[in-house]
Amino acid sequence: MLTATDPSQPPNVVSTFGKLTLDSDWDKPMDSQEQYAEEPILKENPKRFVLFPIQYHEVWQAYKNAEAKFWSAEEIELSDDAEGWDHLPGKSRAFITHAIALLAANDALIGADIISPFSDELQIPEGRCFFGFQIMQRNIHAELFTVILEMFCKGGEEREYVFKTVSELPSTSKKAGWVARHITDTPTHYSLRILALALYVSISHSALYASLFHIAKPAASSTSSTSSSQPRTAWTGGSNDESPLPGTIRALSKQHRDHVRYYDFCVIVSKLLVNKPNPAEVQQMAAELVSVEESLIDDLFGICGGG
Repeated sequence: MLTATDPSQPPNVVSTFGKLTLDSDWDKPMDSQEQYAEEPILKENPKRFVLFPIQYHEVWQAYKNAEAKFWSAEEIELSDDAEGWDHLPGKSRAFITHAIALLAANDALIGADIISPFSDELQIPEGRCFFGFQIMQRNIHAELFTVILEMFCKGGEEREYVFKTVSELPSTSKKAGWVARHITDTPTHYSLRILALALYVSISHSALYASLFHIAKPAASSTSSTSSSQPRTAWTGGSNDESPLPGTIRALSKQHRDHVRYYDFCVIVSKLLVNKPNPAEVQQMAAELVSVEESLIDDLFGICGGG
C-alpha cells in the first residue's frame, strides 16, 4: 500500500545515493576495457620472452621478411646526387628539402616511445621481434634523412630553418593532434589503436613520397611528352640517367617499402584480435588523416612557391 511522504521529514538521501552509485559503478569510464572480451595475445604471458616453439607463424614470417630486406644507410650512394642537385630548379630544391624534413618529422611522431608501448602490450614474442626490428629501422631512416639534408642544405642554419618552417605548418599541428587523439593519448582498445598505427604508416607518408618521386625523377614523365631528337637540359650525367638524385630515390624507395611492411604487420596483428573495432570509426580516422595530408601538401606548395 502506497503511503504519502511526510513533507516535514527530509528524504533518506544517503541510503538512496549509496545504493544507486555502488550498484551501477557510476564512476567507471564508459570506455572501460572490461567491456571487451579477453584477448589471448594481450593476456599477460610469463613466456613472452621465450621465442621457440613458434606459435604465431604469420607474425613470425612478417618479421623474417622484414629481416631479409634489411638495409643500412651506408648502402645508399649519394655522390651523384650532389652534382644532380645543382641542375634542379630552385622551387624543386626547396620542395625536396622541406618534404624530406617533413618525412623525418613524421617518423619522429611515431618513434620508439610510441612503438614500445604497443610492443609491451603485445604478449607474443613473435610480434615483439617485429616491433624491435621496426625501432631499429626507424633509426636508419632518421640517419639517412639527416645525411641527405646535410648534403642538400648549405649549412646548419639552413637546415634548422627548414625544420623550423615545417614544424610551424598548420598541418603539422593537425597531424600531431591526430596521433595524440587516436594513438598516444586515448583509452581506446588495442584493436583500434593498432589500426590507427597502420593508417599512419601508410597514409601519412604517401603524398610526400609521391611528390618526391615525381619531382626527383622527371625523366620518366618528360620522355613520354618530348621527341627523342630534343635534348634534355635538366640532367644528362651520373650513374642513373633517369634521375638527377638517384641515391635519394633509392633511399626513399627502401623507406617506402619498409612502411608497407609495417602496415602489413599491423593488419596481421589486428586479425588475431578477438575484439574488432567499429568499421565506421576506422573509416573516420582514415578520412581525418587523408584531410590532414591534403592540407600538408597545400602548405608545402605554399611555402615553396609551387602550383
